[in-house]
Amino acid sequence: MRSEPSQGAYDSSMLCPSRLVTRGSLLVLLASCDPDVTVNPTGGGSTGAISPAPIGGSPVGGAPITGGAATEGGANPVGGMGGGGDPQGGGGEAPLPCSEMVAAPAPFEQLFGFTSSEDFVFDQYGNYVGIDSNGNLVRTTKDGFTSLWIPSIGSGSMAGMVALPDGSVVICDVGNGSLQRAYPNGVVQTILGGLQYPNGIDMGPDGYIYVAENGDDQVRRVHPDNGQWTIAAEGMIGPNGVAFSDDPLVFYVGSCPGLHMSKKDHAKTGSHGSQGTPGKLYRDAQEKLLSKKKWADAIAMDVKDVSKKFPGKYKKSLREMIDYARSQDLITDAQKRKLKGMCK
Repeated sequence: MRSEPSQGAYDSSMLCPSRLVTRGSLLVLLASCDPDVTVNPTGGGSTGAISPAPIGGSPVGGAPITGGAATEGGANPVGGMGGGGDPQGGGGEAPLPCSEMVAAPAPFEQLFGFTSSEDFVFDQYGNYVGIDSNGNLVRTTKDGFTSLWIPSIGSGSMAGMVALPDGSVVICDVGNGSLQRAYPNGVVQTILGGLQYPNGIDMGPDGYIYVAENGDDQVRRVHPDNGQWTIAAEGMIGPNGVAFSDDPLVFYVGSCPGLHMSKKDHAKTGSHGSQGTPGKLYRDAQEKLLSKKKWADAIAMDVKDVSKKFPGKYKKSLREMIDYARSQDLITDAQKRKLKGMCK
């Protein structure tokens, strides 16, 4: 899963993989194809690249270069673009020429001691930020010390998150169909509600939040302060992850179709965060099957659960989900017939 520090750890606008370095206790991929772009993995700021400025002011470690254009319903919330910088400073700059690109597949190191959060980010100090098994928003330092940031945030069924330059974090609350913004002082603000399974999320170079609504086949562009939104893309098939490319006018959306349900019904399913320990056990069991590529068995869990609790209501949707799995060669024809026979 993609990790994205907010300013300073590395600049997300750089162009291509160059080398891997450890920062704190997590492995991160630094990127650059521009010989004029330098990155200091030990604490200094990055130069020569464009990164989003925080809302309403200059970026950490750099003043705005240009003012932003007006957007729907008001002024640009970011005030322009500027180079990113590490608030802790220090250290020299190490050039990362393209000749040092890591050969694919890139090596990686598996690390332990973190939460089972669906997504995570790094704050401006390099701390890991994620959701623990009790639904709390927590921080983990590079030394492995975990502290509580916000207890029992949202519905307990949280998905994608993105760190903003002011130190706040925006999280997709699947259970409530909303975007929750958590501030460093512990305040939680609902930016926008009424979303249909908000999942993947990223911040664009314009300072807006782009969130994929898996249940409504669209991506919304949302002002992080006042929640004003427009549709950035629609008519997609199960939009899931969102990520911007080096071209600020292009973003990528991963497709992961799922079963579209009402929020009320979704809360009754075995995998929902509101189910507490049984829900966690359900998710852990399904995740184990997925990790072993036992797609049919993982799908069968949901088919049985939904058919038992809502007989007939989601039969068509279940069968469509199974058809899609077959179209992606995740299951065989025989498994497809068996799964469809389980749909009630």
